[in-house]
Amino acid sequence: MRLHPPSTILAVIALGAVGIVVLKPPVAQLSDERCSVARAYIQSVINDGIALEGEKPVILGPGRPRNRDIAEFLMSEDALPSHRTNPLAPLYIEQEKLAEVSVLDVCPEILVGFDRISAAKDVDQPVIAADGSYESIYFSLSIPAVSDHGDIAVLDAGFTYAGLAGGGVQVLMMKDKSGIWRIASEQGTWVS
Repeated sequence: MRLHPPSTILAVIALGAVGIVVLKPPVAQLSDERCSVARAYIQSVINDGIALEGEKPVILGPGRPRNRDIAEFLMSEDALPSHRTNPLAPLYIEQEKLAEVSVLDVCPEILVGFDRISAAKDVDQPVIAADGSYESIYFSLSIPAVSDHGDIAVLDAGFTYAGLAGGGVQVLMMKDKSGIWRIASEQGTWVS
């Protein structure tokens, strides 16, 4: 039996397409738990008041996780079994696989009730006036990666207030005994 080049090419393309589906699940397949985590984080930021102080409007846009190097290492041959058994390892890998997925696409109702925050899917910076002043705060948020048990999540967030005024954090959230998501820790990932 002889393989015909067009058939071979189509088979490779089909296999590649299947691989893409595995690495990037459709938005509809992502759990509602991710939206609960993201919403709980937004509520924590509002309750804290520090990140969103002042009267400027806030624009929420998609964020990217900052742990690509960690995820690539964990998937490499260099990673030791002890690295891979870290309870956060699967979350870092999942976060990287979902890096191009927008929290705004997965959770379209995420901002209901948060009057000061508006969604901007195609914007990745604050609104800047003609005089160079920043008229808004840009708040970026990645899609949370949630553990198989549904009790631990990791997400990345960032805030830009002005040209050299902003910062980002990687957030570890845990569900408490009453089922409420709470911030367990935050680690700085960037600052300007």
